[in-house]
Amino acid sequence: MLSRCKICENGRKKEWLDTHPERAKKNRHNQYIKHRDEVLEYSRNYQRTHRSEVNERARKRYQANPDKFRKIQQHYVAKNPQTWEETVRRYKQAHPDKIKQAQAKFSRVHRDRVNTKESRKRARKRRLADTFTEQEWQDRLSYFGNCCAVCGRPADIGYKLAMDHWIPLSSAECPGTIATNIVPLCHGERGCNNSKLNHDAVSWLENKFGKQKAQEIFARITAYFERLKGD
Repeated sequence: MLSRCKICENGRKKEWLDTHPERAKKNRHNQYIKHRDEVLEYSRNYQRTHRSEVNERARKRYQANPDKFRKIQQHYVAKNPQTWEETVRRYKQAHPDKIKQAQAKFSRVHRDRVNTKESRKRARKRRLADTFTEQEWQDRLSYFGNCCAVCGRPADIGYKLAMDHWIPLSSAECPGTIATNIVPLCHGERGCNNSKLNHDAVSWLENKFGKQKAQEIFARITAYFERLKGD
């Protein structure tokens, strides 16, 4: 039992720790090595009995320093790739519903990123160019006023703007998922993207709008692609 004031003693300890950080760190490390099994067992028991509190503190620390924890995770993954893969695999098996919910949420929040990645993936499967980026998609939406490049319908309730390969991936002439082959087309009931599918652009336009208007639309989109090539 201490014969000194507890508050004063704690103050002296804190002062010593502040003025001798390296020695304090070394002492803590030595104590951990000496009592490693006891410390780990205590930690495991505490986390089991205070899981919600531990998770909440971890969440707050991550929110306060996301870049720091992201670097720590990246360093761990690079150093222990097999262990990390096994951890992820086991988590997916144990929590399939959480994985589905997380994937669905990510797709909603980052819809353009997911669609861009999927479009590039489809091009790679056919061994075509896959250089189209999310920023180029945003530029495209801005250019067409967040509307369908063909009919001018805006993105609204019941309709979204899909990344359409103007020359379909199934065509032998398709250059791939690149800036000069992607246009935003409305997707929904009777949407342009729904009816175009893998049809040739000219024949599809003529069937949908008639020959004269089809030529106007085709010329407008072709001019846009030519402008991109010039840039």
